[in-house]
Amino acid sequence: MTITTIVFAHGDVLKTVLRHLPIWNAFSDKLILVSPNNCPCIIEGLDCFTYSGRQHFGRMSLERQLFAFKVAMFYNSSHYVFLEYDAVLLQKPKPRKVVQGNLFNSQVLLNKDTRSMSENECFIHFPWIFPRDKLKKFVDEVSIEPTEAMAQDVWLAKKLMELDFEVFNLLGLEGYSKNTIHPKHISELTNCIRLGAYAIHGIKSKETLKATMVALASKDIY
Repeated sequence: MTITTIVFAHGDVLKTVLRHLPIWNAFSDKLILVSPNNCPCIIEGLDCFTYSGRQHFGRMSLERQLFAFKVAMFYNSSHYVFLEYDAVLLQKPKPRKVVQGNLFNSQVLLNKDTRSMSENECFIHFPWIFPRDKLKKFVDEVSIEPTEAMAQDVWLAKKLMELDFEVFNLLGLEGYSKNTIHPKHISELTNCIRLGAYAIHGIKSKETLKATMVALASKDIY
């Protein structure tokens, strides 16, 4: 199993990127960064790409996401892990043949509930894990429609439904995700890690990262 990890970042979060870099490298065979043209995140020794303008969500954000998917295909790996700068994997992902991620309101996707999907009730937080064949099908068949200017985690769920892709939901036993993991979430986070969660999204502070690593170190004796 070979892993290419693609991290979405921007220049204002360089300190966070540098804190997380050893973890990303530990479970990747290749690591690349993708950031906006007008706020690049460049680290010497890494393959760093810039594309489109900075935007939290909307068309430019989606364009950069799809660009990153296409760039990833130039790296020959069995699996591709897409992370935001505040997400980490604490081990290599399990080599499943389907897309994996922290999927919220998974029944919407499972039941192909197009009404709920159109109302943005289903979304998939990082990490996004694709086996090579699924990523190839995605980049070969997906485009951004003129009317699409939504959050990337909503857009991805929508496209996965259109492609009839199965998604393995990491959330719970294998994953933990918040937009930002605040101090009030630390106890919940560390308990999830000790019980086996390794796909973590929302680590923005050094305090949260420290709590994460302490929980990981104590996992074997929990």
